[in-house]
Amino acid sequence: MAETTDLIVKFEGREYNVPAGFTVDEFVDSLATTNPKAATAKLIKDGDGVYTLKPQFQDKG
Repeated sequence: MAETTDLIVKFEGREYNVPAGFTVDEFVDSLATTNPKAATAKLIKDGDGVYTLKPQFQDKG
């Protein structure tokens, strides 16, 4: 099992431990390769080492 940091990213009801060697932003970029909604989500710091990715919705117009 890969080593992880003390950083946690919450997205769509799941919690992801950020792997060692990754920053939070790098992990979000990596997550976006498998989940396109993560690419446009806003990263919000909830507390010490805890972040939430909040999906940004676009209105059709």
